Amino acid sequence: MSDTSTPMLQEEQLPSAKALKTAAFAQSLRCVSCMRNALPALSYAPIMSTLIPTVLLLSVSSSKLYFGLSVTAAFFSVMTFNRNWSFLIGTITADMPLVIGLPHFLLALLSLIGAAGPSSLSNLPTNASYLHHSISASSYGNLGFAAFVLSCFNFLVSVYHLYHSLQARTNTRIALQQAGYNIAAYPSTLSSIFPFELAPFATTRRTKEAVLCKKDVIYSRVPNVTSCAPILEKYMDGTTLNLSADIYHHPSSTSTTPPVLLYVHGGAWFLGAKDLGVIMPLIDRAAKDGYVVVSIDYRLCPASKFPDFIIDVKSAIKYIRDGSLQADLGFDVDSSTIVLAGDSAGGHINNLVALSQNDPYFQPGFEKTDTSVQGFIDMFGPADGRKKHEDIFSEIVIQRRYKGNEDVPEISAAFDRVSPITYDLASTFDKPSPIRWLHFHGTNDGLVPIEENRAYYSKIFAAVSAITGAPFDPAPFEVGKGSAGVGMRKVAHVELKGSFHGFCGFLSIKTLAFCDAASVVLEDVKVEGRKRREGVGVGDVKVVTN
Repeated sequence: MSDTSTPMLQEEQLPSAKALKTAAFAQSLRCVSCMRNALPALSYAPIMSTLIPTVLLLSVSSSKLYFGLSVTAAFFSVMTFNRNWSFLIGTITADMPLVIGLPHFLLALLSLIGAAGPSSLSNLPTNASYLHHSISASSYGNLGFAAFVLSCFNFLVSVYHLYHSLQARTNTRIALQQAGYNIAAYPSTLSSIFPFELAPFATTRRTKEAVLCKKDVIYSRVPNVTSCAPILEKYMDGTTLNLSADIYHHPSSTSTTPPVLLYVHGGAWFLGAKDLGVIMPLIDRAAKDGYVVVSIDYRLCPASKFPDFIIDVKSAIKYIRDGSLQADLGFDVDSSTIVLAGDSAGGHINNLVALSQNDPYFQPGFEKTDTSVQGFIDMFGPADGRKKHEDIFSEIVIQRRYKGNEDVPEISAAFDRVSPITYDLASTFDKPSPIRWLHFHGTNDGLVPIEENRAYYSKIFAAVSAITGAPFDPAPFEVGKGSAGVGMRKVAHVELKGSFHGFCGFLSIKTLAFCDAASVVLEDVKVEGRKRREGVGVGDVKVVTN
């Protein structure tokens, strides 16, 4: 483990009133964060909005209630197309078409059979006018017919999302193939998906079976800490903050010298924890694919600020590289092979870590430690702190106002450092053994606009193109088009039509497509690491610590 201190901006300013309010808001949301395990219950909402009115319709003929709740379900369906609502509504609709639209339609049809009588089974309506007449003549009236129409609408919306869920796998294969990965290892069908995996109770399925977890392992001690985020207070020892990690591995890994996946959680830089809000489907898959997964806590804003969280992640890399991880686990790991993974704010943080390898600015006290990484799985991480996210970066991350101060060198430099899109990308990708890089992003992301990351990944592919000489067409990244799946020299970018922010925290067809893609990238990194250890091929990692 390591002791860390933080390089600070000159002329420090106290946090603004808005920043203090944000801190209070973060504390109030602790209970929300702690309720993460209850999230699967939310996914029952659309089904219950169908089941309850259907039962009422069959039992007490409550057509008004049936109609009202069908309208509610239709509202959910419409909102899956709205960016501002998709993060909330999408979690319970957009990526779960098989357990929402189809039951809604079938239950509605069942209710209509109940309305018209069992004889309707042998005399199903053949046109809308007959259907309308049949239902209107029953005790359910026009409201019953309207409710059925709404159920059909919900079903069609679900078919739309189902189509794009299935298309995600095709787009992913295209991106992986173009990037030079072995797509023979990427399933082209859903033959491995069991129905229960798409059920509501499985949306946040925890690691189970043979995957083991060692909790609260200290990886870094931060001295002279006067305040921290409430969720980290239990790790305070006087004025020292003991940053900890949860470490996952499969029992078979103890005899295979496994590589390491370093996972950094999201949460808008001021929420979340190593075991709250993490992408458990990915962690579960990586552990079963033969990786040791290290999921870490890091200092949260506004009690801390940039670059504290970058230093913390690099301290975790030092913890892996200096042998401390091996000592805590009791078996060898391949400390020369490290893959980063992060979602949302965690994706942003890991972008900066991947782009600033061995930068002494982010490694105070351990400047000579090798903090290079061999792979990065980016899930909708923001790429530019100067535009869409300027307010939150100004108030709690950097705690200096950017707007109006763009010409102040100190402030401008800080916002450039916190924005991956401003970095020299060529230095990251121009290596004998290219960094493996996988990015997934939903087109309906209302928190991190897809346009922001299209600009960023267009710049990445342009840099890779300049290095390799391979042609690159920027047209798919232009506004209003969308790239679907693009890859080049181990860099793969996949867009998921209609998906929302945080989609991969819930087990769905798209999440399974993402996890399968992550498996392909992780296997590629693992094979490269094995070759490097055996002296086969070209390597570029030298483990140096201080």
